[in-house]
Amino acid sequence: MIARAAGNPVAGIPLPGLAFPRPRDPRSRGSGARPVRITAVPLFVEVRFPGAPIVGYDVSRRVAVVDRRVPSRSPGVRWQGLALALVFGLALGGGIGVLGRHHLNQLDVGAPLPGVTDVQPLPIAAASSFDPATPSPTPLPERLLLQVPYTTQAPLGNWAQHQESCEEATLSMLAAYWQRDTAVVIDPHSADATIAALVSWQVQRWGSEDDLTDTRLGELAKQYYGYGYRIVPNDPQAVREQIAAGRPLIAGVRTHGLGNPNYPGYSNHYEQQGWSVPHFVLVIGYDSDGVWLNDPGITKGRGYHITWAQLTHAIDDLNQNHPALSQGQVLLVVGPEVNPTPVKPGSTRAGSAVLS
Repeated sequence: MIARAAGNPVAGIPLPGLAFPRPRDPRSRGSGARPVRITAVPLFVEVRFPGAPIVGYDVSRRVAVVDRRVPSRSPGVRWQGLALALVFGLALGGGIGVLGRHHLNQLDVGAPLPGVTDVQPLPIAAASSFDPATPSPTPLPERLLLQVPYTTQAPLGNWAQHQESCEEATLSMLAAYWQRDTAVVIDPHSADATIAALVSWQVQRWGSEDDLTDTRLGELAKQYYGYGYRIVPNDPQAVREQIAAGRPLIAGVRTHGLGNPNYPGYSNHYEQQGWSVPHFVLVIGYDSDGVWLNDPGITKGRGYHITWAQLTHAIDDLNQNHPALSQGQVLLVVGPEVNPTPVKPGSTRAGSAVLS
């Protein structure tokens, strides 16, 4: 409490300001006393007694602390509860996000290609046997499209690690097809493991993972999977016969020569060295205008269509710019042989190329 003595006030002159009265003799004021009026401000107030103070009786001017209820504070923040709620929300949102991406991925690449034909695939005949490439009935259908499981060469999106893995990805698709895998898109983790195993096999036995010729790729399929292989001409009739027999074909090409604008640098680095590179794709169908491809080199490489002339150009593009890989206008057929010698995938098997 703060108090100041009034000194010697002059009789009959009211003291200025607000006054806090001392108790008076009720007889001195009569019935004129009125209730004290309180003007409140936060924590401190000044108290006024109505009327002029009595000199010698009202001694001082005072500012007094008023005992009043202080407005209650808002409840304190419970940080632990807030943190738990935040963690729960993030976990729930993450789970919903994963499910949503899985659902969208299924919608994006999970549906079979339209117009897929159910064909019973025929194995490749041994070198000394007649190869029944063309199944009955003849003539060949005007259009055939095989359902071949798809993967990119970087199934987990790790493209920096798989710039040279188109050969392995192409064989992975073929192996899934011949193993009667019904998946439209190969499980990414499974595909990545298969590609890594094929790369490791080459490094251990051949010393490195290099760009391969058609024949060398056929040898890889033969020694790793125990498959047979044939080199056939890039001719529409030969393609129709192999597809009608249920056999996808491998084409060695140069990426930008395929005419697919989804390749990086296609619009402003068309077929430039370092942008357009040696590559393998899988021919999975045909019609009167051209062929369908499973291309592991881009994310939008499943089941797109190019013309016969475009396929021929892509092979020529490889032959002209990479003569060490050139084997002419040819395609590679890989698959199980009739009465083959059993080979466990990943083992080494002696064998030579069979050209036909």
